[in-house]
Amino acid sequence: MPLTEKELLSFVVENLGDTQTCFQAIAEFARHNDAKILMHFFKQCHNIKLNAMEIAYQTIRALLENTGGGGIKSVHQLYEESGVSDILRGVYTIGEALLAFRDFDVERGEPLLRKGVHICHRRMRMFPSEKLDIGFFMQNAFLLECVNYPIAERFPKPSFEIVHRDLYESSPYTVFTISDSVYFRKYFARFAGELREQCGNVNIFLMLVNPEDDVISRAKEYGGMTLASTEYSGRWMAEFCVSSRFMLANDILNYVGGATIFTDVDSKFPQGSAEILSKISQYPLVLCDTGSLYPLLRIDGAIQAVQPTGETFSFFDAASDFMREDFTRTGPIYAFDQMALYRAVCLWKKKGLAVTEINSLIGGDKKFPKFFKLTEEDDVIPLGERIPLRTNNNYKPKGFRPDGRVIWEQI
Repeated sequence: MPLTEKELLSFVVENLGDTQTCFQAIAEFARHNDAKILMHFFKQCHNIKLNAMEIAYQTIRALLENTGGGGIKSVHQLYEESGVSDILRGVYTIGEALLAFRDFDVERGEPLLRKGVHICHRRMRMFPSEKLDIGFFMQNAFLLECVNYPIAERFPKPSFEIVHRDLYESSPYTVFTISDSVYFRKYFARFAGELREQCGNVNIFLMLVNPEDDVISRAKEYGGMTLASTEYSGRWMAEFCVSSRFMLANDILNYVGGATIFTDVDSKFPQGSAEILSKISQYPLVLCDTGSLYPLLRIDGAIQAVQPTGETFSFFDAASDFMREDFTRTGPIYAFDQMALYRAVCLWKKKGLAVTEINSLIGGDKKFPKFFKLTEEDDVIPLGERIPLRTNNNYKPKGFRPDGRVIWEQI
């Protein structure tokens, strides 16, 4: 039997130090009660200064992640039945945005998320007991602004030059990766070694950014290799490396002329990789849908399998355009490649076109992209060394425009 509202309030007060236990009890309460009862409970939490914003948000999250028992309906009703003066109106608006993003309705979700973040920010200034970490929501909202506020400026499309080519004639597909000189020295030997050990003589297309002479010489030692170089003179190397493969995807596909698998140079290839890569290489467009509530994390950028078809070219035309727009913007744009892929999928679904999802395709207990990603223990460049180099660590929010768009300043 779930607790009554009175019992649940007492339980939360008594267990304030154990947030996980509290949130589990609240989520159970939410699954057995309608939106009006939930709203009353959240207001009671606010009245006794229990940080209702965090409680409401975590409850919405639980309802969306466990969709049984009418959770989606409840999240929608929280938004529909709340008024503009409701203390938690911003949280409910974010919940409604997440519902839209879940269904790939980015045009509806963008203004909802922007508005919800802005309201939450104002409410927290009004009520010191209310706290919610909205930094990640701000970044999602920032990267989605161009859905409804497009700009004309575009980052110049990169180009590449073929430096070396020595292919295996029997390769069933090509594995593409991109690296600067630092990442080549740290990761490529492992990348190529594990790939060849698991998958045999498959061709590799390696694109080097601003390659140094010794790196080019070492890369040429590998068989089955197409070696290309591209140039970047800007400040944000990490952002360029993750996005340029997609800006150049159609050019790469035209050059390869067949099935190509795009992946990160810091990938691993465990037992079973050969069967997986062979299977996904047979489809025109395979992406990884993580199922995340947040559009920035929904389509993972680490693994894609593609073939040179008209629909695939059209998909990457859209994704590339979104990336080239975002790369000109001032603010925390790291992972903007994934947001662009998400937006391209939204367009695709709106047109009724199909995208094959790797987890659904492979099935079983293997989960992607985790299957191909190094663990923190195995990674030779710790996350703590990467983060300071990203745009996200170099900007902070300064305020909001009247329409709710975030203003960023460089740290």
